[in-house]
Amino acid sequence: MTIHELIEEVKAEIEARDLAFKPGADNRARHKAYQRFYLFRFLKKHELKLQEIGDLFGLKHCTVLYGIEQAKIMKNDRLFLRVTDELRQKFEQYTALDYPLDRNIVLDVLECESYWEMRKIQDDIKKGVYGVTI
Repeated sequence: MTIHELIEEVKAEIEARDLAFKPGADNRARHKAYQRFYLFRFLKKHELKLQEIGDLFGLKHCTVLYGIEQAKIMKNDRLFLRVTDELRQKFEQYTALDYPLDRNIVLDVLECESYWEMRKIQDDIKKGVYGVTI
């Protein structure tokens, strides 16, 4: 895969997940911010310049720099990992899952600490991750 193909895939994810900056929109929702932070760091690892990354999202280079630092800080944060899991699976296929494949719904619900973690668990149930389908 070339860097241009990678950038096109990232652009498609930005559009699909509504991660680009839009005046008047809710741009600071935690799940969107975490996904942006992950993509900032991912693109920086592929040697894109801060301004190039910012242009993809409609943001300035200093915001990208802040997001990269936040992604480094949160790289082991449970919520960050859950919210970015689908992106990590897509872009880092062999290193994406940082939690066991044998998932226990009771344990995950009991350890859930936020609304967004609960939403992720609900999505996982719908996808059949727990062996239960709805």
